[in-house]
Amino acid sequence: MADGDFFDNANFDTGGYIAGLEQQNEDMTNKNVALQRAVSSGFYPNQEQGNLIEYQLDTNPLMERIEHYLKGDVIKHDEQTGEPYYDEQTDKDLIQVNKYGLSFIMNTISFYLEKMTTLSFYNEERINEILADLGDELADYIFCNLEKMGMESKFKRSRYKILVINILHVIESDYRRALGGNENEAIRRGTIVTQNQPIGMGSYAIGMGRGMGGMKKKFNLFSPKTW
Repeated sequence: MADGDFFDNANFDTGGYIAGLEQQNEDMTNKNVALQRAVSSGFYPNQEQGNLIEYQLDTNPLMERIEHYLKGDVIKHDEQTGEPYYDEQTDKDLIQVNKYGLSFIMNTISFYLEKMTTLSFYNEERINEILADLGDELADYIFCNLEKMGMESKFKRSRYKILVINILHVIESDYRRALGGNENEAIRRGTIVTQNQPIGMGSYAIGMGRGMGGMKKKFNLFSPKTW
């Protein structure tokens, strides 16, 4: 068959074919819009799946990780249970920023670490542009306001670049989930791993649930068994 014969064939309904493509595109758009609204409102037809999706899109652990890092908190373990927890830093040299610096940085990154970012569609170039812009501006601001941010000593000032890099790497991990719309597509197609049991039940509990023997398990950032 010569090039163009397929569409020139009298038996081929070109108009119908194009209309079909347009309908498929409209259906996909509607599904994506419905997903965005469901995630924003917290409403899901299946509550169990909704809980999983909310857990999947929860950026609070990333925010908390950065906050503890900026405060210089140290990881300790409970003497009785062995459970790890964050303890307040007592060495002032190891506290990255003061209250102003902490508030500024956390407010700034809250626009980047949020679930609508995860559900967006980004290509490699755009992700790199966003991280570069944020890194440049954040580094410049901190450098121009070192004392106001609580980096009054030479030792603290020497660490401001690595501070910015560490924050960017955490943010990048979230943006990578939106590379090519992967996270959005995975949720839309229902390919996120789900359970037959209600959330929090059984030996494969996620976040909060009941493990073997009926013992209640709490989510712990440092213990993969509780994820």
